[in-house]
Amino acid sequence: MNADAINDIAARHPDAFRRSLWKRYAVPIGILLCILYTFYCSWFFSVASVLEKANWNLAGAYLADWVSYEIRPDIEFKDNYLTIDYSRFSKLGSNPDPDWVA
Repeated sequence: MNADAINDIAARHPDAFRRSLWKRYAVPIGILLCILYTFYCSWFFSVASVLEKANWNLAGAYLADWVSYEIRPDIEFKDNYLTIDYSRFSKLGSNPDPDWVA
């Protein structure tokens, strides 16, 4: 088929090559609905006021705890002796002995 044959078929059957309004505008409508839903959720959950009233001084401490929790040992004091145990699935391996623990 060449371009003339395709144009001839398109001229004889224009409805077959015409896209519906829904197919034409589905992506912009979807993007608009996502934006509107984002604004609605931010209003409903008061995201702006929560961020405004947040105690940002604690955020660094929470983040540091969250990052360092993966390698946190359990330290117990028994009979004047400290016992250091790591979790079974520790990132340090099956026999952890890190240099930073004295």
